[in-house]
Parts: sequence; C-alpha cells; structure tokens
Amino acid sequence: MASVKLDIKTYHMMNKKLQARGAPKLVFVEFNFEGSIHQLINSSMAISLVKAFPDHELHLIGDKTHIDSISQPIKGSLNLLYINVSKETKKIYRNTINYYFAPIKRLNLFVKSFQSIQTSNDDFFFFASNNEFDFFCIWFLVKFKKIQKCAIVLHGNLNEVHAWQSKNPFRLMLNYKSAITRISSLAVKLICLEANVEKNIKKIIPEISANLIVIPHPIDQKHVDYAELSLTRPLTFSFIGKLSSEKGPEQFEDLACKLSSEIYNFWFIGWTDEYVLKNEKHFSLLPKQQFLEQCYIEEKIQDSDFICIFNQDDYYKLSASGVLLDAIKYNKPLIHLGFQLIRDIEEDYGQISIEADSIEELVEKIRRTSFNEIIEMKDRLRKVADARSCENQIQLFKNLFA
Repeated sequence: MASVKLDIKTYHMMNKKLQARGAPKLVFVEFNFEGSIHQLINSSMAISLVKAFPDHELHLIGDKTHIDSISQPIKGSLNLLYINVSKETKKIYRNTINYYFAPIKRLNLFVKSFQSIQTSNDDFFFFASNNEFDFFCIWFLVKFKKIQKCAIVLHGNLNEVHAWQSKNPFRLMLNYKSAITRISSLAVKLICLEANVEKNIKKIIPEISANLIVIPHPIDQKHVDYAELSLTRPLTFSFIGKLSSEKGPEQFEDLACKLSSEIYNFWFIGWTDEYVLKNEKHFSLLPKQQFLEQCYIEEKIQDSDFICIFNQDDYYKLSASGVLLDAIKYNKPLIHLGFQLIRDIEEDYGQISIEADSIEELVEKIRRTSFNEIIEMKDRLRKVADARSCENQIQLFKNLFA
C-alpha cells in the first residue's frame, strides 16, 4: 500500500497539487475514536467507498492511531490528515460553562481540518460517527455551502435521543434529538447500519425519515481464514469486549458455571471495567485489565467456536453490534437470550444461533446441538457475510451521492 502520512501543513500543500489535477475528493472523517475502537466498521466502510468511487482521491481524517489502523487494508494512494482526538474531544462537563463553548471549539476543529479542501459539486464528505456538536458543525458547513454532498453514519451516540431534555433553550437547541432533527432539513443522507435501527429511529423522530438510508454494516473478508470445526477438542464459548453490566457478563458466568463439569472452554476475550468475576475457575481465558487491541481480539475469536451475546436488547434498538459483526466475519455461531438483531438476520437466512429464554434452557439446547447442526449454522453465516461483503455493498454506497 502506497500511503502518505502527513502533518497539516504538508497535507495542505499536497492537496493543492491534487486540486490542480482536478481529481474529485472523497473525504472520510472520524473525529470521535482512537486506536482500534470501531476499526472493523470504519475500515469496511472506507473500503466500500473506495470501490464505489474509484475515480475519487481518498482523504482520511482522524486520530493517527485510528486512521493508521483502518487504512491498512486499503490499497492505493492515500492522503492522511491526523487530528489529536483526545485533545480535541476531551470530556465536556454539561453542568459547566465548557458545554456552551463546545460547539464553537468543535466547529473550529472542522474548519481547521477542511480549510485547504476547495470543494466542488463532485466532492463527497463521509462522516463515520457523530455527536450532537458534530451535527451542529455539519449543519453549519452545509448551510453555508462550505460542503455540499455529505452523508453521516448514525453510529456512536444515537441512543442519546432518549436522554434527558433540558428546559434551557440553548442546551435544548444543541441536544442530540434537536441536532439530528435540524440537519434533516438539508440534503444530508443519514445512514442506518441495520434495518432495525431505521425502523426504531423513525418512530422516535419521524421528521428525519426522508433522509434515512439503510446500508447493512459492510464486512471486509479478504484476510479471514475460516477455522474448521473439530470433534477432537472441546468447544470454546467466548464473551467479547468490555465487561460492563449492559453486556451481560453475569449471564456468561452463569452459563459457564452450569456447564463447567462438562468438556467445554469458556473465554473472556475482553477487559474489565468495574465488574468482578464471581468464580475464575470456570474460565480458561480471563479478562485483561486494559483495553485490548483488535489483532489480539481477532486471533482469539478465530480460535473460538461460539460467540455469546447477552447484551441488553433495548440498547441495540438504535445501534449496530460490533460483536455480532465479528461473529459474522469469522463464521462463529451465536449464543443468546433473544437478541433481536440476530432474529432479524435469521428471518432472511435461517438459524445461525442457539437461542433460549433462560440460561437453564440454553444449557439443555447446547447439550442437544449436534455437530452437523453447527456446520449448517456456519454455512448460513457464510451467506450472511457474503451478502455484507464490501463488493456487494458498492451500489448502496453509490446511492448515497446519486
């Protein structure tokens, strides 16, 4: 991969050369995440955009650690602009005066990043995540013709539409629900990563319905080696990600406890927050004390046989599930207690999981599940992954700016 890592000054100089050449630009913006957080989703979307718009010059803007991680699978000449996300997006205390200056500070970040990009009607801006201040900034830039064609992924803080609503007129104007409603008056596409998210957000904010477009989360599969299921070793059940209460680590512990006397492995491929394990002896792999890099997580997922999802379903009415996407990408059948996103996929493709109403019922179903049934689940998961491949999502991305 030929890539150019640039500071702001060098980036601006190179961009003038690109302008002279007349190449339209595709600007991929990620101002909210660092490191490998959301690496799968952002790299897959960037690859899909490159395939959809091969004649555009790709520009990736964001934190160095994140931009480097998502740019690795992309082939071709890249233009990278690094922003210190930790410094620029430090926590804003909403009960202090800092909150009222946040929109101006955020707008300054946007303007500073885009100041050298002389836009034309052929240039596309793609915002991979957002917060309420990002919506304000994008509204400002579109309203005053600084950018013309843009799409925003509703990924990051969409659940804040349920947040407490202040009676303060200024704060009410800037809260998430008001911000997303305001931007819907402009020609801006709002991307839902699951059909379920579109259906639920329409119920809450019907005013934005005309702006919504569904692009099922694309998955880059180029570097995936499917692990074969083996009868010669114990099945491994894994919990992925942060051990926070809304992700259900206690249900995973309960499952491990009830099956611990049998030949199964249970892995925590994640890190602890405030959650404390009740009994470590049931687990072959214990959670770490710090955030894990994506390469480690992927390595352990590939060595797993089942992925367990015990998330609180209400949260994922307005959000895609990264763990579900990892399971699809690496061909791992799922274990759950009625997770709607999995049910939605099974309506189209058939059974890819073991589902039950309780841990006790799960235990019995796991014991009764045959080797051939697991193989059939894996075959269906391959079809799901193929449908969500970057190649098969090209037309959906082209429709964004049609």
